[in-house]
Amino acid sequence: LPLSKLEIGRRGACRHLTTFGALAMRACGLPVTIDRAIWANRSQGHSWNVLLLNDSIFPFDALSYSRLKMAYKPAKIFRKRFSVNFDLIEEVSINDIPASFFIIDEIDVTHEYINTCDIIVPMIHTTEQYKKKKYGIICVFDNNNWRPVYWGRIKSNNMIFKNMAVDIAYIAAYYDNGKVIPASEPFLVHADGRIEFCSVDKDKLMTLHLERKYPRFKRIEDHAWGLRRSNAEGANNPTFDNSIIFFSIYDIPLNVADKVVSNPNKYRYIRFSSALHRQANFAEVELYGKKSEGDLEIKLSGTIIGFPPIKEDNEHPYTHAMDGDLETYFAKPKQSSGWVGLDLGKGNEHIITRVRFAPRSDTNFILEGDTYELMYWNDNKWNSMGRKKAEQYNIITYDNVPAGTLYILHNHSRGKEERIFTYNEGKQIWW
Repeated sequence: LPLSKLEIGRRGACRHLTTFGALAMRACGLPVTIDRAIWANRSQGHSWNVLLLNDSIFPFDALSYSRLKMAYKPAKIFRKRFSVNFDLIEEVSINDIPASFFIIDEIDVTHEYINTCDIIVPMIHTTEQYKKKKYGIICVFDNNNWRPVYWGRIKSNNMIFKNMAVDIAYIAAYYDNGKVIPASEPFLVHADGRIEFCSVDKDKLMTLHLERKYPRFKRIEDHAWGLRRSNAEGANNPTFDNSIIFFSIYDIPLNVADKVVSNPNKYRYIRFSSALHRQANFAEVELYGKKSEGDLEIKLSGTIIGFPPIKEDNEHPYTHAMDGDLETYFAKPKQSSGWVGLDLGKGNEHIITRVRFAPRSDTNFILEGDTYELMYWNDNKWNSMGRKKAEQYNIITYDNVPAGTLYILHNHSRGKEERIFTYNEGKQIWW
């Protein structure tokens, strides 16, 4: 975008804002440039400004006052500069690495931010077609495919990559006319620089109990705090005078959760109310009960009631917490009242047996009724363990899965966010 348009719109992607910020600060005599990262544990990347000091740097998000805090793991970080990187021009052939690597006014500064090491990867997948290549590439997984992030020299049947971030999953590959051709098994680079290859052990089969298809990042956990100190209560008057509190939430429910209610009395009005100092963020609330002690539990229905009153400009009204959709949610400002509930109707009072609730989330946990497919990496491709429908919230199980490799879980019913993981001691470990 032209800078004149940025000044008018006051909006832009990080690459626009960093350019604007750098030019403004340089005009004031500040040595500010732009650094960019390629994320290793999710897709895409990020750009920010950095003030160059005598013996250190001060990185910050464009037009921000505070020091940069990275929400994700970078695989590589590059810095814009005025001079040309002649080493890149003179050393590498464009036939061996992607054209996107030929940004001649950038240098690799990954080591200035995080721990790095040089990596030597044996080439176990090779053909006569690629034996004459002098350079290879190293890739991270970008949620869909292996994405090239850097290049390295091939020597003595090894690919050598310099200054690579640690605690990340990679794969070494050849680059051929836009295609990534694996030259190694996927591997993990641990914090001490040790390489661990992810190779299938067909003699060892595992049972995988899976809870998610994508890691839960901090911003998603922050949404769940909106349910803490919430109350479920019942009354027989619409103002909830002399109401009975069934339970309060003191933990942080990250997915769909159930709370059993032990109260033998019948109630017409039931509500789920947010703490005054919370933002709410209720994705869904369901009420269960029975007409008399001997009856079976049923999901209750009635007239949806709530507070604050719904206005035209309210994008997240209380009705969103009872619309059956986990991707919508009810939110209210902090330091204000907010609740959602049901009026069961006169003569339809019920004994409340259970309340099911869920916070605003990315809905990447296991969803009851959705169809999933577990894949594992072997022979340079993803192999299927079959499709199955989740019979309950929060967990799905696959038996007789080959051990030792990388896995990815697809949801064929909804959503696009997916992430590779290993499985160790009953837990998904995200990469």
